[in-house]
Amino acid sequence: MSSAFLRVRQWLFGSKSVRLTSAKSTATALIDRIAHGGLRGLSDEQLMSVVELLLANVGLRTGLRGNVRYLDSVSRQWGKKGSISARQRQGILNVLERAYPHNLAAVLQYI
Repeated sequence: MSSAFLRVRQWLFGSKSVRLTSAKSTATALIDRIAHGGLRGLSDEQLMSVVELLLANVGLRTGLRGNVRYLDSVSRQWGKKGSISARQRQGILNVLERAYPHNLAAVLQYI
């Protein structure tokens, strides 16, 4: 019964977002890393996973306010090139630290 429901839902609305599923698979490791080392200790790949997770979740995206376009453009560039510049990395860190001045790891735990 549930598999039939899932097939109908998938037929109507399409498949799950790949962006969201890949970001959620690494979320627990990222939460631990952010809680203990802060955002600045993340690698570029881990930082972009956090950005993709925040962009994929509407509830978390509201904290970003006007910076969604910037983060989305950097995320698209990451998808194409596989790298970000030091200036973009610093910009992402500034945006995230201003958007979530409280503990980002605690926010990500409730997704």
